[in-house]
Amino acid sequence: MESKKTEALKYETAVKELNEVVEKLEDAEISLEKMMELYERGKYLLDFCEKQLNKFEEKIEVINRKNQEK
Repeated sequence: MESKKTEALKYETAVKELNEVVEKLEDAEISLEKMMELYERGKYLLDFCEKQLNKFEEKIEVINRKNQEK
């Protein structure tokens, strides 16, 4: 899993993987170690997605301000 952490991610890919992580975490049959590994990856993906959304939101605000100035 660690190698995935460092590769370039796209928002859509991260959301898809985050959903997969959540599904795996809901499985009561996984070990505690695997659960912690999945939790760590899920936290990384969630943070990544939030940062991406914040960037997009800032870009939208800049575009809206530019349009209002016209």
